[in-house]
Amino acid sequence: MRGMRQFVTACLALISLFLGTIPALAAAPAVPKAGGVESPYILQVSKTIRNALADELERISIRVDHEYSEALNGFAVSLSDEQISYLSYYFPSIQYSPDRPVTLADSQTGADWNLSTLDQAGASPDTNYKYPSSAGSGIKVYVLDTGVSENLSNFGSRLAAGFDAVDFD
Repeated sequence: MRGMRQFVTACLALISLFLGTIPALAAAPAVPKAGGVESPYILQVSKTIRNALADELERISIRVDHEYSEALNGFAVSLSDEQISYLSYYFPSIQYSPDRPVTLADSQTGADWNLSTLDQAGASPDTNYKYPSSAGSGIKVYVLDTGVSENLSNFGSRLAAGFDAVDFD
């Protein structure tokens, strides 16, 4: 009797395990086919999944336009919506950023903090802030950060030591 009870329990456990995997298998997206409308993206990933993602991109024939490893970890690629869905399912921690040109302008539309009052006279300024193209030249920027090292060669002579609030030296 005890052996029969163990056998039935084991069978029920196997059946419930099998039935529990069916929804998970149904939800997994198929490998996307080439030919969809693609847009350029920058994919930011952690170091721990970088190599696995690189292997998967190669496996599903997504061409990597550029690899990032200094300022961020990731890749520049062109993806369709289907490819994004597929990668998001298997790599949910990927951060997707549209890869588009960034330009500097001599004006800011919808400026915050009432900056528009600085470049206009009158009682009713608009929200556009216009500034000269030399704006920022000769300005000192003070950074509150716990990780700036004055020994980095990237800063050259542009980094000056300031107040150290950690050990007050």
